[in-house]
Amino acid sequence: MTISRAFTYYLSDPDWVTKLLIMMIVTGISFTTSPLLIGALGMALLFGYQSALIRNVRANFVPPLPHWRDLGGMLMEGLPVLIAYVVYNLPNLFMGAFTWLVTTLSADTNIVSGGVSLVVACCLFPLILLLNLVLLPMFTIAQGRYAETRRFNEFYQFGTLFDKFRTRFDAISQWWIGMILAYILFTFLSVTVIGIPVVLALIVPITGALAGMLHAAAYETPEKAKSR
Repeated sequence: MTISRAFTYYLSDPDWVTKLLIMMIVTGISFTTSPLLIGALGMALLFGYQSALIRNVRANFVPPLPHWRDLGGMLMEGLPVLIAYVVYNLPNLFMGAFTWLVTTLSADTNIVSGGVSLVVACCLFPLILLLNLVLLPMFTIAQGRYAETRRFNEFYQFGTLFDKFRTRFDAISQWWIGMILAYILFTFLSVTVIGIPVVLALIVPITGALAGMLHAAAYETPEKAKSR
């Protein structure tokens, strides 16, 4: 994996400014309307676009950024990814709902509320963190596989995906480094009004490129891995 390529590859696209401007608008609308149906459809569209982008990255296709043309096709391709994303995030949703529910019920009892917070911090949070360290790479590998095969059941081959996690941990470690660097960049840019549109334009292309690279590394042959 060449992590730096994920942050620069889109510049080789002659229409990168126009494509990223559209990306910024779609991402902004999707994030700001996330509680509504239009936000969910926007997220599905972004996942569909990212699937096309993953295929381009894997094939070294030029131009690397997909065109914003077949929006209906992108939307339909992205819906299974969005559903799988929700499934993989169920532990996070459960922890958030559990914490909110118990804290709300014990709002009048500071001791109970403090005890719940302590239990979440000491017990549940480390468990959820560990699950995310495993589940997010598995989802990303499956996302790359789905982009290649268009089969939604790729997300639910948990045994195969965990085996890839176990045997390709070197590539997953590099992917985590790339994701951490991306989050640092996005956080740094988000503190300024000018930087927020840049984040909205780049979050899908950068994470998509990292996903394509991880999928390629996860399914490469042992002989090719040794030759790197």
